[in-house]
Amino acid sequence: MQGRPSKANSSTFREETVVSKPKPAAAPIHQASSESTEITIINQPAKQVVTEITNTSQFNPSQFKEWLQRGRTLEKQQRYLEALAAFDRAGKIGPHDPELWQWRGKVLYALGRFEMAIASYARALRLQPENVDVLCSLGGSLARAGRFQDAAACFEQATKLNPTRHDAWYWWGRALCELQQFTAAVRAYDRAIEIKPDFQAAIQERQRIQEKSFSVH
Repeated sequence: MQGRPSKANSSTFREETVVSKPKPAAAPIHQASSESTEITIINQPAKQVVTEITNTSQFNPSQFKEWLQRGRTLEKQQRYLEALAAFDRAGKIGPHDPELWQWRGKVLYALGRFEMAIASYARALRLQPENVDVLCSLGGSLARAGRFQDAAACFEQATKLNPTRHDAWYWWGRALCELQQFTAAVRAYDRAIEIKPDFQAAIQERQRIQEKSFSVH
């Protein structure tokens, strides 16, 4: 009987970035939400940047797209707290836009605020339930928060929605390793490699499991 590898090292999973860059929504979302549209500005630097943006003569704070674009620009500059403030203001104007919540999740992930990132990605997913990028980003945030069972479910759903998404198969395998479901993890890696034969990360992870399995004999 084949032995089982030792438990995977979760720290390696948590040091990697899983989130995807948000893409514009294909169509406007008209679905109403019962959730509060009040988004809390969570720190003093964020409050300051809202004041600065509002005082810029060329900037119209009533325009959702301008706040969203300002947040995206700040995110690219790695000014994450300021980007978060811009996204929070955009959320007060246009709370039903899935792209906003995806960008907001991205900066929260970068700030290490994984539970808050999970909430933002979950809200984006409610608005676009079949968005594979959001599912993978939500799964990555769940994994960084140590919620591997939920993370695995997200990556599994992503593979069902897009069976050719090699990175979703890979990250599903990583989550399964954290759950010590090594046989299923190897199957996920096999599928990732089948789709992308030169996918070195999946090749190495599969090899690592196989080597550990042989070492326990």
